[in-house]
Amino acid sequence: MTTFVLGEPEFGRYTLPDREAAAGVLEATIDLGTALTVARREHEAVDLLSPAVDAARREGAAPDALGWAVLTLATAEQYAGGADRATAGFTEALALARTAGDEELEHYTLHHLGRHLVDSGDLDGARAAFTACLAIRERLGEPRAAQTAAALSALSG
Repeated sequence: MTTFVLGEPEFGRYTLPDREAAAGVLEATIDLGTALTVARREHEAVDLLSPAVDAARREGAAPDALGWAVLTLATAEQYAGGADRATAGFTEALALARTAGDEELEHYTLHHLGRHLVDSGDLDGARAAFTACLAIRERLGEPRAAQTAAALSALSG
């Protein structure tokens, strides 16, 4: 929304409604958190994402948006050495995905959870997560199904 008030600061500045602005900030934060994690700067990602997830919870973000933020934070926590926080985050993201009916978020969360469970030594739990992930990815025709199948194969071999 743009307002033009003579004598006011920021004459004519375009401003989004609060809810829309918050959603845009959360999405950008998720993108930056992902980039930091992929760059092996997961501690910085955790520092960035933790307050963003807290704010999203306080502000009542949509379950799918909150789910993506929690998944991204859990992944950063996993690689930053926060195994318990990662487990809690993956569990929460999975619940949010299912609540929202967001199968894309669900299969990504299951795949990340599977990798986390392998790293934690829970191979049976990892197989279950990867199997559930693969079923969704195959049903959706998701190209990453091959990656999940390879993970399952590695656990079987």
